[in-house]
Amino acid sequence: HKEMAIELYKKGIGELEKGVAVECYGGRGEVYERAQRLNEKMRANLVMAKDRLDFL
Repeated sequence: HKEMAIELYKKGIGELEKGVAVECYGGRGEVYERAQRLNEKMRANLVMAKDRLDFL
């Protein structure tokens, strides 16, 4: 199961990296603020996923 977990974490990390690469700067308003929050959340999840992968 460890190999499967590693594979899935790598896949997830790749998707998160794509997500954080999306530029959402320079806007304003509710939609912009939501995009910023989601971007911050993805960055945090990316750090956690990389840490967990290192642990495996």
